[in-house]
Amino acid sequence: MIKSQIRVYTLLSSLKMLAVLVGAMLVAVQTRLKYTYGKPLGEDYQAHPIGLYLLMALSVVVANFIILILIRVGLKLTVALRQLLILWLATAATTGLAWLFIPALSQLQLAYFAGAAVLFAPCVTVIPAMWKGSDGEPVSFHLAKLWSYRVLLLIWLRYNILARYSQATLGILWIILLPLATSGVLAFVFSEFLRIGVTTSDVPFVTFFLAALVPWTLFQQSITKGSTSIFNQIGLIIQVYFPREILVLVTLGEALVDVFFMFLAMLLINAISGVWPNWFYLYLPLLILIQGVFMLGLMLFLGSLSVLVRDIPQLVGVVMQLLFYMSPILYPASFIPERYRFILAINPLVPLFQAYRDVIVYAKTPDFSTLYFPLVVSIIVLFMGYVYFKSKEDGFADRL
Repeated sequence: MIKSQIRVYTLLSSLKMLAVLVGAMLVAVQTRLKYTYGKPLGEDYQAHPIGLYLLMALSVVVANFIILILIRVGLKLTVALRQLLILWLATAATTGLAWLFIPALSQLQLAYFAGAAVLFAPCVTVIPAMWKGSDGEPVSFHLAKLWSYRVLLLIWLRYNILARYSQATLGILWIILLPLATSGVLAFVFSEFLRIGVTTSDVPFVTFFLAALVPWTLFQQSITKGSTSIFNQIGLIIQVYFPREILVLVTLGEALVDVFFMFLAMLLINAISGVWPNWFYLYLPLLILIQGVFMLGLMLFLGSLSVLVRDIPQLVGVVMQLLFYMSPILYPASFIPERYRFILAINPLVPLFQAYRDVIVYAKTPDFSTLYFPLVVSIIVLFMGYVYFKSKEDGFADRL
């Protein structure tokens, strides 16, 4: 029984390490394709040769074997440190083997891969181990417990949405009036006075603007309210037990409902402007999923951190305002000078906003290679945010 459990654990651990290497390669592919550094790519270049991922799997097996030998000869390592060393060894092995056996692969891409893997490895091994859960249970245990409370989550979300607007004269219309009024003023100023609209191809500026404003509103509301979701429920946390992440999930659910009605209003405005829905909208759930994973990770981290540091909500407000103007929401990405283009490279929201515009405004398939970076970053942020949240959960009542 124990041996079978060890085998299962080893298999799952190896799959996690392989996933990290695959994620690092996806980021490397996006970086190589979207930023024109290095030599031009040849006609025989392949971004995702099958042999590359087979080499990754082989490298993980070899790295596991090497560390196992070192442990048997007396090297003492913690589980997290062992996984970190396996990942780094597998990264080195993959880079070397790919350089030898896949000559058509870009060497600069391999360098990007090695750098990304070296950075990602501590994020899923050593750093989460420093945030050990208060009860020592794995993440899978907490997820199973959260699933058992799913009915509570749905009831709570429904109650909050109905209660918020039940006594208001205009009811749910307040969800869309304020952001649309703000967007209308900004669209008029930037398109008529600053003349940004003349650079947005043959589409109305308000359509161009709203396609990024709606997902931005979802992000802003989720992060802002998520940072206070734990602190605002002090009385409930002290009196009743339930998985505390439900508070964050309810906040995210409310933001999704709010933005859904704003999305409907955007469709109406687009129709008036001559831009109609298209079948490429089928890609929207994928984009929302990637953005939702990223937001949830940040909300979990900020929600728990704000219990320890009371200045976090104020800091979030300042960062949100700066991020709004630093992201291509009011203007095209081409407006950013070349020397500041690194901002686009490190901001995972930028390719998401462009993908929303590709679908909603330009009626075309989003460039999936630009979504590799936000996808990988979102998964890592969610994993780290959830581990950190669970490590601080039992201390919320004492801190509050």
